[in-house]
Amino acid sequence: MWWLAVAQVASASNALSESIHGELEVGFLAGDRSLGAIPFASTGRDAPVGGLDGPFRAYPLSDTFVTGPRAEVRVVAPPLRVSVGWQRPYPDWETAVPERTERDGDGASVTSSVRALRTDEVLLGLGVEAPTGVLVPFVDLVGTIHHSSVTLEVDGRPADYTSDGFSLGVRGGLRLQCAEHVFVQGAGQFVPTGPQTWGATLGLGVAL
Repeated sequence: MWWLAVAQVASASNALSESIHGELEVGFLAGDRSLGAIPFASTGRDAPVGGLDGPFRAYPLSDTFVTGPRAEVRVVAPPLRVSVGWQRPYPDWETAVPERTERDGDGASVTSSVRALRTDEVLLGLGVEAPTGVLVPFVDLVGTIHHSSVTLEVDGRPADYTSDGFSLGVRGGLRLQCAEHVFVQGAGQFVPTGPQTWGATLGLGVAL
């Protein structure tokens, strides 16, 4: 039973919260994104001349629920912890992507919609944790670099754009050590700046 494993770890003196160690964690994320709030720049010559705002203010670039994989490496020297991570949020592509008709910078009427979207995020975290044995609360200050590539279909032609942004938020959660070198971790995140407002993560990790 899992509670027996936890009890065995609790009775030992090798709790992770009591020693300097490294961690590798993999898992999943869920949260919101409004990537259209970040200025996008054209990467090709086929993009319309200015004035194309509609696709960036609608799904999947605005007020979108996302999920995806993530990985994080961490050095813990109780009570301090430093993290570097990567994650890739995906929107729900089963939701219909709207088409928008507007006028571009030349005054011509164009119809556009999102046809492809990829976002990679790099996380940098600095925080503290409590030396409380096998169940450890923690809080981190997390900065996230957002890099997004989007392909629009504009009057039947592809147009590529990219953007780079940064957000800063606070993450808090619990790490449960369920074996000598194995743990599970859950956290929630509040992000008052940037394209993200809230997030949650769940992961399984190993301690080195």
